[in-house]
Amino acid sequence: MRRQLDDRLENIEMSYIKMASLVEEAITDLEKSIRNEHSVLEELRERDVEIDALYLKIEKEAVELIALQQPIAGDLRAVIALWKSAMALERLGDYSVNIGEMIYGEEQKFHGLLLMMGIVGRMLKESTTSLVKQDTDRARKTALQDEKVDGIYIGLFNKKFDDLGEDGRSEVDVLQNLFVARYLERMGDHITNICENIVYRNEGIRESYE
Repeated sequence: MRRQLDDRLENIEMSYIKMASLVEEAITDLEKSIRNEHSVLEELRERDVEIDALYLKIEKEAVELIALQQPIAGDLRAVIALWKSAMALERLGDYSVNIGEMIYGEEQKFHGLLLMMGIVGRMLKESTTSLVKQDTDRARKTALQDEKVDGIYIGLFNKKFDDLGEDGRSEVDVLQNLFVARYLERMGDHITNICENIVYRNEGIRESYE
């Protein structure tokens, strides 16, 4: 019985790690797209299909584990934390596609957004490492990085409205930049939630870093 439960948990965790890897690839592709003005929209959409399929797999396995194995204490926390974190990753995949659609075919430079993408990408990588190593302190430190993402977003928001009407920039250009920045800010929030789930899994306490 114990071996069965451990095997199911391991399967869920491996699917989660694969999901996280796919989202990391999506963020890297977005960075390349902005730097090289080369669309990766199709790749993002195809990858998102994989991410969604993995989420459904995790959901199914989590439900079956709870129903058949009836885990308690730390095991139940692990299932819930992985399931909720997978939900967050699924949203990150959606946001990546949304960003890809916003920058598709655009020649303008998305100033300031690469810095946000870099931080979000590192947060995701660190959160996955924290989960694998069950490193609660690392998860907490990673969650605090979201303050940088929020700070950049606020700065971009203020600056973009100051740019209206300058250098031939249209309202559409400015709003497009702000939508992308907003998606990145939300991605930071979801990764923060993943870190909170890791703390919950390891210590059984709910902490909020938002």
